[in-house]
Amino acid sequence: MKTFCTLIIGGALFAGLSFSGYGQIKLYQIAQQYEEGRFERVIQEAPDYLSQSGLKASQREEALQYLTQSYLFLQEKDSAVANYQRILRENPYFEPGETAPERFLALTREYVARPSLRWRVFLGGNLSNGRLDSTFQVAINDPGEGEKLYLPKGGWQLGMGADVRIYRNLFLRTDLSLAQRNIFIRQETEILNPARQDGSHEQTLRYREYYTYGELPLAGMYEFKPLRNKSQRRYYVELGFRPAFLLRAQRAGIELDRDDRFTDEENNGSFWQAEEFDFEEAPQNIWNSRIHQHYSWFYGLGIRWPMGRGLLSLEFRQNQGLINLVNPETRYHHPSNLFDLQLIDDDFRLNSTSLTVSYSWLKRHKIISKTN
Repeated sequence: MKTFCTLIIGGALFAGLSFSGYGQIKLYQIAQQYEEGRFERVIQEAPDYLSQSGLKASQREEALQYLTQSYLFLQEKDSAVANYQRILRENPYFEPGETAPERFLALTREYVARPSLRWRVFLGGNLSNGRLDSTFQVAINDPGEGEKLYLPKGGWQLGMGADVRIYRNLFLRTDLSLAQRNIFIRQETEILNPARQDGSHEQTLRYREYYTYGELPLAGMYEFKPLRNKSQRRYYVELGFRPAFLLRAQRAGIELDRDDRFTDEENNGSFWQAEEFDFEEAPQNIWNSRIHQHYSWFYGLGIRWPMGRGLLSLEFRQNQGLINLVNPETRYHHPSNLFDLQLIDDDFRLNSTSLTVSYSWLKRHKIISKTN
């Protein structure tokens, strides 16, 4: 039984390799006939070759080019157009070689594949930052002046989406994505009257906040190609609206540096004593103290070029937050933070800059003539 199975598998592999070798040899013969100017012979043999099953996409494309160009040399443009459209149906991002005849290049400029629907997958990183809207203080030991800084911190995002053509080069874009957007916060505060009645202290508080969102951005996109750009490279700009839904919010990495000043009544002077606090407890869940729906508007630009049977894109996008992230009803969700550290949530919006790499492929497209 084992020997029989081995023979079957070996026979299948041999047959596959034999057909692959035959397909390459036959394609070489068609290429030779084309180079020798025997275009009628190419027209006779290429259709039989293309009717064979198991051909590679690259072999089919090469054979169709020989067939199309042979019809062009014989002044049979209708047949040439029909076969070139077969090339575009199988590979909408087809690019002719640099040595292609001018007649063939003219045909590729006349007929193009216009996308109707494209699918996309993307992966990238973002750099988020908070924008302070208003500052809140609470009367704990009569707090004095302070300053809070929101500093950028990196995150990630991934997802999938679709581009739907509305009119000519205008598309409607929609995504379904998962993103983590993070910020670093530094708060400097001077406490005028601490629990000790004989001095004051200044403190610098540092911590990080992590936000995970499910996002559903919707945008209008305009795709264009510079006039002097002879390659298939495309550029696009977009403007849109991004609803996001909070899935997780955490605060972690709390660090505190404090300088205490004590009064020396006997010598009518004062002295400083520095202390450092490093809080290494588990991250705090701040989901309840944040607004769960987040909205922003964004603008972006990108560049895409053909790769394989699809498009590879590099995209820059800038998001501007529209609402406050802090829930006023649960602003003091962690009383221990409030009393021990004077950590107070101020109203802020979340902005971010993202850079993503995506790969898209056509789901539907239409072949059009630019001359009509």
